[in-house]
Amino acid sequence: MVLFVMLDKKSIVFPDIAADSARMSTGQKFKLFVDDSISLHTLAQSSLSAAISQATDSPHGYGQGSDGYAKRFGSSMARGASSNFFGTFLLASALHQDPRFFPERDPTFGRSVTYSLQRLVVTRNDEGRDVANWSGLMGPLLSEGLANAYWPEQDRGAGQTFQRYGLDLVVQLGGNMLREYWPVFFRKVRGSPRPQAQGK
Repeated sequence: MVLFVMLDKKSIVFPDIAADSARMSTGQKFKLFVDDSISLHTLAQSSLSAAISQATDSPHGYGQGSDGYAKRFGSSMARGASSNFFGTFLLASALHQDPRFFPERDPTFGRSVTYSLQRLVVTRNDEGRDVANWSGLMGPLLSEGLANAYWPEQDRGAGQTFQRYGLDLVVQLGGNMLREYWPVFFRKVRGSPRPQAQGK
């Protein structure tokens, strides 16, 4: 039996880590979309992404200097927010899927890689059963399609859109691994007892 960890309270770093197993309402999914879009990990991820893009001058149309960095940071935040809107709220509500991440108890590195990959394509539905993660897969794709409305003209198009989408999935994989270890890290830093576990 696989054991999952429940945080004792909602994380401000990763708001989408499950703090309970209760079914989420549409309103709760909307609140999660908002919380995740302005969370600490989103701000840190957008700051790092903008810095890397600034260093590689990508997209070239944003230019350099503080103005170019601000455009890249704003674009990253907008893409993250729209991905959360589509995936965490709209599609998750319409498809009755649970957009939260349920970390495993005491993960090993190898198992974490496997589980993090699995969670890209598999999620829970509102009844707690594993289903295809259409909301998680389609949310970033719709977001990248929408990004063509404000992305520099020379960097738009189907090829660039799917290239960004592929990078989004890689970043999501890394994020899943961080979420896997976050309860362990948080517990060690705080010196708190193990969070409650749920079997499946």
